Amino acid sequence: MRTVELTDLDRLILANQYEILGALKKDKSYEELAESLRNGHKWIYDGIFSGLADVLPEAQANFVLDVLGLFEKLQDFYNALPDKSGIESHEVLFPGFDGNGEGTLISFAAAIRKKGHYEHVAAARNLNAHMPTIDLYVRMLDAWRNAGAPLRLDTSDYDAIQASRVHPSDR
Repeated sequence: MRTVELTDLDRLILANQYEILGALKKDKSYEELAESLRNGHKWIYDGIFSGLADVLPEAQANFVLDVLGLFEKLQDFYNALPDKSGIESHEVLFPGFDGNGEGTLISFAAAIRKKGHYEHVAAARNLNAHMPTIDLYVRMLDAWRNAGAPLRLDTSDYDAIQASRVHPSDR
């Protein structure tokens, strides 16, 4: 179970909010939580925090934003090509993150898109790549940065990024 340390002010504010919720929803359980908060019964009120996810570290949030930004550049490059022969449209689709091991990254990417950011970055699926992706994206971002992190990709930038998708052990 998650343990959260609340100040007296935090407990008072939450107790007042739970009292209001109890009155609005006509639900005594909210009033009971408010009472536990006021009386300092931590072992009772601690359970209200069990559904909270951990705060996403800034480095992981920046990583997701960098990945989405890279796929935005890849898709812009593809869309601007007058002759798309030799490049398949699926090559520029964002595969997502792994639903089993990278769920917090999927959640953040979905929240970012829901807020209207990168919603135009087309995804191959429902943001679940069904495979680990972090190493792949690190290689792709490294290739992009090695090319000078251009805002607009040219063919050599695109080729370098696509070449980085092949795992070094598969070369």
